[in-house]
Amino acid sequence: MSMADVADELAAMQVFSNAALRAAVEPSMSRAEQRRLALLNSAAGERALTAAEHKEQQALILAYDHSVLRRAKAMAILAQRGHDLSEPLQVYDDDE
Repeated sequence: MSMADVADELAAMQVFSNAALRAAVEPSMSRAEQRRLALLNSAAGERALTAAEHKEQQALILAYDHSVLRRAKAMAILAQRGHDLSEPLQVYDDDE
């Protein structure tokens, strides 16, 4: 996804329903993807990643960044609309 595509997607969120925005607040990366990214990041701190691992890591980082941007935009719009966002957001625990 290009930066222009991401910008267009984020701009379009302005007309999302509140329910759609609440759904967008949830992480779009699965727990398995999050764990895999953490594993690759840890491995990268200990050794050079293989080309395949590096490519996978970069793809997961892009997916993570996209998820964070979507979540932040959704929360910002909900806050602008006067919604209470004081409820804790779902955070995946490694023990789950």
